[in-house]
Parts: sequence; C-alpha cells; structure tokens
Amino acid sequence: MRRIPFPVLILPAFFLFFSITSAIPAQQQLEQRPAWVLHQVAERYFRQRDFARALEMYGEALTMQPVYPEAMVGMARVHRASGDTTLARRYYRQALESAHQLVIPDEEFSIRLELAELYALSGTTEDMRLRRKELEIVVNRDPVFSGREDDRLREAMVDLLYGNGLNRVLVLYRLDFPQAREAHRRMGEMLLQSDRSQDHLDAVEHLLFAAVEVAGRAVRALIDIQFNYEFTTVERLIADAAEHPDVARYLEQADLRGILHSLADALEQSPRENGAARAAEIRRALS
Repeated sequence: MRRIPFPVLILPAFFLFFSITSAIPAQQQLEQRPAWVLHQVAERYFRQRDFARALEMYGEALTMQPVYPEAMVGMARVHRASGDTTLARRYYRQALESAHQLVIPDEEFSIRLELAELYALSGTTEDMRLRRKELEIVVNRDPVFSGREDDRLREAMVDLLYGNGLNRVLVLYRLDFPQAREAHRRMGEMLLQSDRSQDHLDAVEHLLFAAVEVAGRAVRALIDIQFNYEFTTVERLIADAAEHPDVARYLEQADLRGILHSLADALEQSPRENGAARAAEIRRALS
C-alpha cells in the first residue's frame, strides 16, 4: 500500500484549524485579551475621537476587571467629551475611590484636577465648593505647604516675599512637589475671585508655591546645562531659558508668566503691607 507523506496528512488539519480560527469574530477575539489590552485599544479609539468604540472597549475592560481605575477615568473622559457631565462625574469619583489600585499612584492628582474642572463648568455654589475641596486635597498633599516637612517653611517663604520680594525667595528656596503645582495655581486664581481679604492672602500663598516650583525646576535644568549657573532675577531667568529650547519650552508649558501675573494680581489685592510694591516689581520683570 502506498504511504501518504506526513506533511500531506497534517495539511488538511492545518487548513481546518485556520478556517475555524478565522471564523471567530474579531470582536470575540478582542474580548479574549487581558483587560489592560482592551484599555490600550480604548485609549487609541479615544485619541481618534471614536467615542462610541472607546466607550465599548473601556466597558469591556471593566467587565473583565471591575476594579480598574484607569478604565474608569477613560469612561469619564469619554462622557465628558460627549457632554454627559453627570456620568463623567460618577466615573471620576469611582476612579478616585479605587485610586490605591492605580498603576502610577501620582495619576490621582491629575484625576482630581480633571474632576475639579468638571465641577467648575456648572458654576453653581455647591459645585464650586466641591471643586475647592478637590483642589484642597491636592495642595494639602504638598509636604511643605501642609507643614509636614517643615511647619515654618511656608510662613518664612511668604514673609520673605512681602519683605524682600520674589527674587529673594527664588534665591533661597526650592520646592519639589510638581504634582501640586497646577492645583496651587488654580486654587490661587479661584480665590482671587473672592471679595474676602483672607482669600486674597491665601491666593498669594498658593500662587507663590506654583511660581517657586516652576522657577526652581527651570533653575535646576539650567544648572544641569551649566554647573555654575546661579539664579539672580526673574528677568535673567527668562532670558537665560530662552537660549535653551527645552527649558524655554518647559517655562511656556508651565506658563510661568501667567502664574506671575496672577501672583501680582493677588499681591495687589492683599491687605498685607508691601503687597502693591511687590506686585509692581513682578510686573516690571515681565514687561
């Protein structure tokens, strides 16, 4: 009897397997993937503004892994982009309730900022209270601002600002908690809208922390480029940064000028002595 070669025997089985695999719908194959893969697919759809598919994929990821704060944030962003602020808030809050499961723990800060700005959209008294609460949670994690690192440092920085000006503060102090920078800025600018003197005083503190964080990081970058670089004035810092594209880009992205303009506004409204004079100094540096 003639023997059939082995490769010929397995060839039909191979084609049968291939045809069966091909017959499985693409969606079913996708659902068999891990939750993190579904999340990545959803992120791609979201960037492409295909919100319906993004929502579907985020939902599939959550079906496979119910406690998945990154996917909850994705759902919130899709609903926010689609104009459904009610559902967006719900998913942001659920994500924050599961923040301890975030792969990158510091993502909690950006989630709180996004939720805070969502509250700001309505402008109601209750939502503005909730916005302030979210911002306060972030800024109170700042070890210097909260006093956990040194309960006298914050007061010393503020006193030096009023007594000797911003340049002197930037010569002596550096901060290293960028996670709270934007929250400090937004809190300061929000407090500027108040008619209470205490809020204006608090606005100065928040905006000062934002300014010191940004300026200090730029100074450190310039030191990395030129080891003997020293900060002298805000004007000089801005001019020196302009000669180095990466540092200049950072100052632009962090909007140091905008922060300093807001700080000058806060100092002008502050009831403390020398506030107006210090505001004028900052405005001259930015002119």
